[in-house]
Amino acid sequence: MDLVSTLEQLDAPMALVDPSGRLLWQNRAAVALVGEVRGMDLAAVAPDYQKQGRDALARKSMGLDRITHAGTVVVGADGARKRIETISLSLTRGTELVAVLGIVNSVADGDGQAGQPSSRPGCSRHSACWRPGSRRKRSRALSA
Repeated sequence: MDLVSTLEQLDAPMALVDPSGRLLWQNRAAVALVGEVRGMDLAAVAPDYQKQGRDALARKSMGLDRITHAGTVVVGADGARKRIETISLSLTRGTELVAVLGIVNSVADGDGQAGQPSSRPGCSRHSACWRPGSRRKRSRALSA
């Protein structure tokens, strides 16, 4: 079994994004979460977080953030907003950023107001942390 087939089997939504922010690939769980958005820009999935997404890709392109933990709000396949927490990994060839693999590790229904990410001093694990008051209905443990 190849890597793509293996990633398709996992219930954690995953997507591959090129350095310009275009979505290259999604597994079935990601399609179920946000719909079929391959070939589209990240702005189609997280319209309220365009600047943060561009800034994160720029930092990854400069080699500053190889692995990041962040929170954001996406528009679900049903049109509803979903708060998500992600882990993103830079995929490089030498020092060049080739793509970013994003893995969703929790999803919560909601309008995104309570769970918008914010930089919090003293948070060493996440580059963007959830504000108090956000609630997670469902968590997905990653196992590979």
